[in-house]
Amino acid sequence: SSLRISKLAVIRAGRVMVQLTSVFGDRKTAVWVTGWLCAAAVVLATCFRLLFLGQQPNSAPHLGEARRWLPPGVSRYNVTARLGPVSFRAADQKSVVFLCQQHDLRQLAKGSSIVAFEPSVTKVGNLQLVHHIDVFLCTNALGSAYQSPAPCDDVHPYIPSTGSPCATLAFAYDRGGRGLTLSKDSGIRVGPGTPWDRLLLQVHYNIPSVGFEHFEDNSGFELTLSTMPPQWVIGSLALLDFSLALPPHRRRWRHNTTCPSARLRQMLPLGQVEFVVAHLHAHTLAVRLWVDVMRDGKVAQTVARIDPFHGYGLDQSFFQLAAPVVLVAGDELQLHCDFDTLSKSQHTRYGVGEEDEMCAAVLMFRQPARSTEMASDRWLLQQHTTSLCLIGTDGKPMQDW
Repeated sequence: SSLRISKLAVIRAGRVMVQLTSVFGDRKTAVWVTGWLCAAAVVLATCFRLLFLGQQPNSAPHLGEARRWLPPGVSRYNVTARLGPVSFRAADQKSVVFLCQQHDLRQLAKGSSIVAFEPSVTKVGNLQLVHHIDVFLCTNALGSAYQSPAPCDDVHPYIPSTGSPCATLAFAYDRGGRGLTLSKDSGIRVGPGTPWDRLLLQVHYNIPSVGFEHFEDNSGFELTLSTMPPQWVIGSLALLDFSLALPPHRRRWRHNTTCPSARLRQMLPLGQVEFVVAHLHAHTLAVRLWVDVMRDGKVAQTVARIDPFHGYGLDQSFFQLAAPVVLVAGDELQLHCDFDTLSKSQHTRYGVGEEDEMCAAVLMFRQPARSTEMASDRWLLQQHTTSLCLIGTDGKPMQDW
């Protein structure tokens, strides 16, 4: 700990002063020389951190400032990926705003994997204007788009779609959720040696007309990366249903979403994968969410469940599964969301606003790192597809965003 290091430093400085006293025969001179030596040591340590670790003391560097190599013995390091800063004024803003910004991953140390992510979200008093932050991994085909924060209401071709440079949703933040540390020997491969040399943040704001006058935001993520080769490479897939429509005055209304086996075969690189992390998402009307693996028309295993579901808050967090859940070729995924609409006087449909609803899930799966020829990142690019299983307003799977 820092306290222990400080104590050791004081002890060593005392020993140095004793030795210098015997050399100079003058305690005052020995104290003066010891002070200068300690100051020089602090300056050298600070310069070492700036030059080699690419960070200020007690702070993580921005992604674009990360160094491509690390000093010997250092295998973990922290960086930040944030938006902006950007400013809003209540008087001249629409209620829903999407802003995107890319971050360069090419300066990361070679062999880096994301092993933990922690959201850092700006608040205005008790107001939290950030509804969600999605993190997409992109190829260099993203080019110079979104070098600085810019509106991205029309997300194509940057957000995952056929031919998009951003083929995968890596992870996300939804209001009130916490970050995640992946299990030991697991990581999301990024930067040099992978197809992903850009990271795209998409920040969704729900801006009220009252409650604030001015708001400056630079929300994003604190990322922990490791250069230790992971035993398991983490990929992800997401389920999202645009056909969601909830009738009013119902104590329980169940919405079911199915990602068919044919679509899963396009998305997943191996005949078998193991789900290890889940994130279930809905707004304020949902009371229960869960995902099942369907095999031969029957429930083979439940991947994840939150019952009861409390809406915004900790239930929006990514969480580790108690044990890996296996999905094999031919299986389907079914997402179930139970809603209580007694408080509603009209239909509630899919949408991103405060009065809308969602039924969605992000599932992380692992694959052996040795299976590089079938890794999920390269597979998605080779298949010209994405990591999203989207259900259209007609209730049928979409091949594109």
